[in-house]
Amino acid sequence: MNRRGVLEHLLLPLALLVVATGVAIVYRDAALYDTARQQAIQSERVAALTQSLMSAIKDAETGQRGFLLTGRDSYLEPYNRSLEIIPNDLSRLRLEVVRPENQVRIPRLEELINAKMAELARTIELRRTGTFARAADLVAEGTGKRLMDEIRAACAAIENTVREPMLRAREAAEKRRRATDQLRSEAEED
Repeated sequence: MNRRGVLEHLLLPLALLVVATGVAIVYRDAALYDTARQQAIQSERVAALTQSLMSAIKDAETGQRGFLLTGRDSYLEPYNRSLEIIPNDLSRLRLEVVRPENQVRIPRLEELINAKMAELARTIELRRTGTFARAADLVAEGTGKRLMDEIRAACAAIENTVREPMLRAREAAEKRRRATDQLRSEAEED
């Protein structure tokens, strides 16, 4: 076989190898992007739940403050709504959180939220029974503020732990995309 025949004989397998390599790179990149997308979706769900929890607790505090100041039950509407929202959000958060470090954080978050809601309930009950001064003293002690600070920190830790792998996956996918683009540019130059 002459030189031209050898080259023609090798061109088809070489072309197939180039196409197969391209397909493998595209498949791998698609898998990386899919992983990053799934982690972003999960991160968004967890963030939405922690934000919903924070909002419900703040609403409960708002209702408590209004009731403490006025003694009117109508001010307790946000507090009462929060009593329904918080357990639902915690249940959904438990299902969404899959990372072990966050699974450990959920019971602590629940403990903090339960303590905060108990503190709110106690001040409301004191106001109902006519001991406004004692309710105001409990608020002034700062336990509620300390609990809110800890709840904020626990929610932030959960969100950060979920976002870290999503950001790493996104970074890996972007790195592969740049490498693929560079290979494509080099191949087009040849």
